[in-house]
Amino acid sequence: MNNRIYMFRGKAATGKTSLAHYLGKKYQLLTLSKDDLFDVCFQHGFSIKECNSLAYDLLVKLIQQSIHQSLDLIVDVGLSDTQSLIQFLSRIEMNSSELVLFHCDCKDELVWKCRIQDRLRHPLPHQFFTSFEEAKNYYEKSNIEQLDNEIYVDSSRPFDENIQSIAHYFEKQKTIMTIVYHGYCFGG
Repeated sequence: MNNRIYMFRGKAATGKTSLAHYLGKKYQLLTLSKDDLFDVCFQHGFSIKECNSLAYDLLVKLIQQSIHQSLDLIVDVGLSDTQSLIQFLSRIEMNSSELVLFHCDCKDELVWKCRIQDRLRHPLPHQFFTSFEEAKNYYEKSNIEQLDNEIYVDSSRPFDENIQSIAHYFEKQKTIMTIVYHGYCFGG
C-alpha cells in the first residue's frame, strides 16, 4: 500500500491545527505544522519573511522524507490562497503517495471573528493579524478556491461532527487519488 499525506489548509482560525493534532493523536500519525516551524525560526532571530520561507522549505523536506519512507503523515499548513498551495505542492515529488487535501473554513463569520479576537489576546509569532478587520480584508483579497478533489470542512460546525465526517478518510481502504489543477498533477 502507498502512504498518504493528509493536508489541512485554509484561513487563520478555521480549525486546521485543532483537527490535525486531534487526528494525529487518534490515528498515531506524525503531525507537522508550518506554524510550529515558523515559530522556531522566529525564536532564532530570523525575520518574518525568512521564517516563512524556511518553514515552507523545511516542511517540503520533511514531507519528502516521509514519502521516501512510505509513512503516512498529517500536515497543517496555511496556504489559503489557491495559487500558493499549487506552487507549494509542485515542490513535492508525490511518487505513488496519495494526497488527501482538506480545505478548512468557518462559514459563521461571528464564530471566526471570536476566534481571531481570542488569538489576539495571546499572539504567537506566526500570527501577524492585529485585528479581525485586517484578517477579513487580507482574505477577501486572496484567491481562495476549493480544488475539485478537496474535502471541505466548515469549522463552525461542532468539532465532533467534523471529526466524524473526516474520520472515514483515515479509516477507509487506501485508494490512489490524483489532484489535477492548472496543469499540475499531484498523486499517483
